[in-house]
Amino acid sequence: MSFDFGMVNMPFADCTMPSLQCGTIHSTAAAAGFDVKSYYFNVELLIFLETRIDPDAIRDLHEFFLLRPDAVTPAPERCFDSALYEQSGGTPETAVYVPSADRRQSIVDFVRASIPEFLEHCFELLVADRPRVVGFTCTFQRVPQLLLAKLLKARRPDTIIVFGGSQMEGKMGQAFCQTFPVVDVVVRGEGEEVIAELLTDLCSSGTPTPQPGLVFRTTPQSPVLEVCDEATPKHSIVRELDPPNYDDYFERIRGTQIADERVVLPVETSRGCWWFKHKCKFCGRSEDNLTFRLKTLDQATAEFIYLAERHGVSEFFCVDPCVAEKLIARLGEETAARGHQFHTWCQGRVGLDEAIVRRLEGFVQTMFLGIESLSTPVLTLMRKGQTAIDCIRVLRYGAESGIRFTWNFLFGFPFEKEEHYQRVIGFAPALRHLSPPMGLNPLQIDRASVYFDQPDEHGVELLGPVPGVIGDLARSLGGSDQLVADLAETFRADFPRIDSAVITELHNVLEDWRRHYHENKHRLWCEIRSPSLVVLFDYRRGRTDAYELNEFTAAVYLACSAGATAMDIVRMLDERMSVSHSLKEVEEFLHDAVAAQLMYEEDGRFLALALLPKNPEARAVFCAPPQKEIEPPVLCDS
Repeated sequence: MSFDFGMVNMPFADCTMPSLQCGTIHSTAAAAGFDVKSYYFNVELLIFLETRIDPDAIRDLHEFFLLRPDAVTPAPERCFDSALYEQSGGTPETAVYVPSADRRQSIVDFVRASIPEFLEHCFELLVADRPRVVGFTCTFQRVPQLLLAKLLKARRPDTIIVFGGSQMEGKMGQAFCQTFPVVDVVVRGEGEEVIAELLTDLCSSGTPTPQPGLVFRTTPQSPVLEVCDEATPKHSIVRELDPPNYDDYFERIRGTQIADERVVLPVETSRGCWWFKHKCKFCGRSEDNLTFRLKTLDQATAEFIYLAERHGVSEFFCVDPCVAEKLIARLGEETAARGHQFHTWCQGRVGLDEAIVRRLEGFVQTMFLGIESLSTPVLTLMRKGQTAIDCIRVLRYGAESGIRFTWNFLFGFPFEKEEHYQRVIGFAPALRHLSPPMGLNPLQIDRASVYFDQPDEHGVELLGPVPGVIGDLARSLGGSDQLVADLAETFRADFPRIDSAVITELHNVLEDWRRHYHENKHRLWCEIRSPSLVVLFDYRRGRTDAYELNEFTAAVYLACSAGATAMDIVRMLDERMSVSHSLKEVEEFLHDAVAAQLMYEEDGRFLALALLPKNPEARAVFCAPPQKEIEPPVLCDS
């Protein structure tokens, strides 16, 4: 059978989930009447290698693929780079697995040596189906896609090659098409908007009609490019899409080890970021891609249920850069009301209020939060729109609810100071009962970030692109420095930096936090026994400390559940208690609680650190109203 269009997902995309990019383009093209097939060559590589490796090493191989190779080897594209420069017309040699004491490195060496033969295998699979147009999605890498495209063009020059994805945006897409003649068309922007007309043109005349976002050759292999203006995202596009088509993924994993793993379905309930008008300075997304657009509740509900029933999967990953949490909460409630128990992973904002967290519980299993730092001055430098108190409070909400909140700690920002991190180093041990950062990572200067677009305003000197396989290949083909820079996504930079010893100390403190947290022994929680007796149990120091609070001190402590000033608390006490208490009495207790690391204080605001009872009625007599949160645009009903 021949196909009009083949969508290719290359290694090392996660094998335990289908590609949302392939799925949405597949369904859009099929709805327009084209015969489409999605090729999951990331899965194909694992199956291909299973038959060529010692049975004793199968487990190591599965760990490499199923635990995400980008966490195993720092540059997955390097597994493919040896084949970039090989133009042999002969049959590649079969790789041999050579075990060694370093089992991980043995697998990497075996995978790398197997790539030329694997590419031949992929070529044969494509040729058997004879797709007229082959599309490659490029989200995190370009080398594997380029290698297979190169092989296709060399042996089947009439095949039309299309590239798209986030690594084709802006200048990168134009430079990529210019550098590599095997690429016929590059789609910059959202492919769903152009794919129907593009395939109509390519399958009939072989030449595209100009559309916003396209870059293409005027004739095959021609160095002359037609460069169309970049597309402006269509506001309604997310509400016009059919559910993604994942049938080919499930057909390929049937009967494999992957089918026995916990397969997760990627979905999207929105595109862009609600904070886009105040873009974080390190964010590498273009402003067009940050325009926030939201699906309706009915659409999202129908899509979740359709995909779950079609594929027998109940776990989802929302790829939205920042979910609209009210929609997600209602989605969980609506699907549960219809008899479905789904679990979801998603990415969210720090400014979640407690009520929303409670509503998300049960539906959202893990949420990646954009915390980035626990230093308010550094958060201000990033333009995050949040404070350390906001970040710590939402981590406590997560611990109270059972939702696993994950996050990264970033450092290395222009104008940061050592004292910004010294304070974090000092109070981090008080947070051992809360979810620690997954890692401590340096600032990366991405294309389209504020630091890239406005380097002089931030004391940044750009030093050129970060070296990579694509840039190396472009230079070997005679590419200029400017062309190599246009191909790059990340850049080297020079600006004043703080003493590395401080970062080393911060790293050690965060590692200690992770170790204590995962030992699951060091906790701090609150037990409300009566309106006149509250007990705080503290296990963070490896021993049991208990603090008994009377009616007054309990009221003060619990009034700080969302963060409050001393004057806020005095006013609350005057309203709710029969005996008045002075500002001095309140401040004395607050400072004692901070000294015992039972509270966090910043700029006169105090936040309770102990995990509080889930039942809000249990502490209603004590708690002051929560502080006003930064609210996203109201795009759906609550």
